[in-house]
Amino acid sequence: MPGRIRVAVGATVVVFAYGTMAHLFQLATGGTDPYPGLPVWLTVYFVSLTVLDPLAAALLAARRAAGLVLGSAATPPRTGTPTTCSIRRRE
Repeated sequence: MPGRIRVAVGATVVVFAYGTMAHLFQLATGGTDPYPGLPVWLTVYFVSLTVLDPLAAALLAARRAAGLVLGSAATPPRTGTPTTCSIRRRE
């Protein structure tokens, strides 16, 4: 694998690992509603990333094409999509 591709894959694995940690933290601190104020479908999506992110990272690290497919499928376009960084709890 060429060096630039190796760096890109390594960076992607790190991003998926960070995403996993962010979702685990949200689940650990969010109680019964880890993403208050969000629609149920979006909450289900974010919670599912707790499993899909580390799976994509592991597949990419193992140099499997399935990791690329899973990572692409689990990552929506960022335009107009809320992220865990932009979610604020309603008081």
